[in-house]
Amino acid sequence: METDEAPVSAMIHASSVVMQDHAVLIRGDSGSGKSDLALRLLDRGARLLSDDQTRLQQSGFWVHAFPPPTIAGLMEVRGLGVVTIPGAVHSDDGYPVALVVDLVSTPDDLERLPDQTTCHLCAVEVPSVQVYGFAASAPMVVELALDVALGRRSVIR
Repeated sequence: METDEAPVSAMIHASSVVMQDHAVLIRGDSGSGKSDLALRLLDRGARLLSDDQTRLQQSGFWVHAFPPPTIAGLMEVRGLGVVTIPGAVHSDDGYPVALVVDLVSTPDDLERLPDQTTCHLCAVEVPSVQVYGFAASAPMVVELALDVALGRRSVIR
């Protein structure tokens, strides 16, 4: 249902990458591995949207992600510093957020067979998943979760 209300926007503490033409937000405490997981996703073909901070804007039934202009195309790589990332993306329309990845502190914090979850961003309900970001399998888990969020794969319960 369309409304005449002004779109909702926010700046959040999250790294974001573009996969399958959708934004994936990676949230977590400082040092939890947001940039590390994003870097490993880039190695698997994702494109950097933003590191550490992401601007959100509601657009109808979607929330779109944008890089803040001051950090577009830049990533802080622990032990190296801030570097430019080739192929970083930016669109005046942003990218629709299809998945939120919430990083947990330890593998023991993960449920073995969790229910599918969602979170609210700018009043829009978005699929979410918890991941231990430093696990070797974390990039693949994110890819599978995105497929589920986009309806391209199902989870058998």
